[in-house]
Amino acid sequence: RAAKPMLELASFLPEGPFVGTPECPSVGSVGHKHGICAPCDFVHRDSCRTGSACKFCHLCSPAEVRHRKKEKQRVARAMKHWQQAVQQASAVAGEQVMPPSQPPMPPAFLS
Repeated sequence: RAAKPMLELASFLPEGPFVGTPECPSVGSVGHKHGICAPCDFVHRDSCRTGSACKFCHLCSPAEVRHRKKEKQRVARAMKHWQQAVQQASAVAGEQVMPPSQPPMPPAFLS
């Protein structure tokens, strides 16, 4: 009689770093290598109280936090200028011009 194959739990677990390890110190760090994380503002000040359960990335540097904040401000400014241009164009045309559903992407996103 042939032995039945035994199922092992380890074969079904995802490979890669697990939360709480140096490679993935928090829940929010899972998407870090793909660039889809949000940096934790408190971890580099040693004041993150949630530790490995934190929803924010503990791998991003303090410079990344500043970079993302500036990028967000840059996008908001570009959107404001775009809306003002649409309003001015409609005032010149003397009619209500509806903006397209998607504004043009700022140059920072083109590269």
